[in-house]
Amino acid sequence: MTGRQDNNPVASVKAENIQKDMQNFHGQEDRLQRQETTKQSKRSGQSSKSPRPPMEIYSPRKILSKNNSKVHFADSVTKKTSPPPSTTLPSELKSALKRSKSFTASEANEIEMIGFERDAFPVEYQGLIRRAVLDPNALSCQKLMELVRLICCKAVEHVQYGAPAAQLCFSIIEKEHDHTFLESLQNCCREWYNERDKLLRSTFLTSVGMTAPGMRRWAAYVSFLTELFLLVKNQHCQMGEAVSGGNSPMNLMSPHPNSPMAHLALTLQTLLFECANVMLRPSSVNIEGEIEVLRRMLVTVGKQLEADAPQRMQHMVSNLRDAFVNPSINAQIRKILLEVIELHASNWQLDLPQTLYYFPYTRLL
Repeated sequence: MTGRQDNNPVASVKAENIQKDMQNFHGQEDRLQRQETTKQSKRSGQSSKSPRPPMEIYSPRKILSKNNSKVHFADSVTKKTSPPPSTTLPSELKSALKRSKSFTASEANEIEMIGFERDAFPVEYQGLIRRAVLDPNALSCQKLMELVRLICCKAVEHVQYGAPAAQLCFSIIEKEHDHTFLESLQNCCREWYNERDKLLRSTFLTSVGMTAPGMRRWAAYVSFLTELFLLVKNQHCQMGEAVSGGNSPMNLMSPHPNSPMAHLALTLQTLLFECANVMLRPSSVNIEGEIEVLRRMLVTVGKQLEADAPQRMQHMVSNLRDAFVNPSINAQIRKILLEVIELHASNWQLDLPQTLYYFPYTRLL
């Protein structure tokens, strides 16, 4: 009995060890089987785990706020992009730009045709000049009066500006309706004459910063009046001829004696006679430059002045003869006075021998 009891514990221990060995064997067999299965799946390209997608798919989703609520959009959603801005312009805007471009070109061409260069006036006034050339009726009275002063100041800078300044004034007068520019021009010409000793016949600072001799400004002023009077009279005569020509449509354009154009012609005529009397006074008759200005004026518009005011012309010719016999004048001035007297006696047209005799070969330019 005692030997059986001692052998039983040993047998039970062995049984337990055998059972543990069997479990370990089965566990190892399972691991080997799983490893073999994994190797086979790798060889065939079928992994138990799905391949990892590209990183961009896993980027954080965007959250956009719309009407105070958060809305989630996946990256895969296609964004709606606005179409690129059109480079084509509406037809109305195209035509407006085209008109603006041609307007600027036509303005510049018209000013150059008148006789002024593109930069003849200060930059700040060039826009005003261009607008007046196109449509003076679109300008205010203040702008038109300022424009008159600008043109007159430019006209008296030099004799060469007399003709283009007169042409510019006349082109504006023809286009305006209420005659504001015309009346302002008359007032300006009168005021320049009344202030001639201070503004025209003395040293003056011009717009370009140079002191110009008074003689040059006075000659330029008389030249401006002469050219403007000539333009007004030529237009006046053309209308008169149209009226006398019969039943033509131009009959309605006949200038009335009280019309603004007739008033301008009368103002210019009076100013020219007054300028002639000033130059024939003892204080001026001894200055060769003054007498030369008088000669140029009468050569240009002497015939028109006599036709409009024959009595005033006779009075001026009498003053010419008195000046001619004045013993204090020099030979050159006496020759110029004699030329003007003979010009009037020859109906304002010298023949060839007279022209050759009076031509100033020795006069400086």
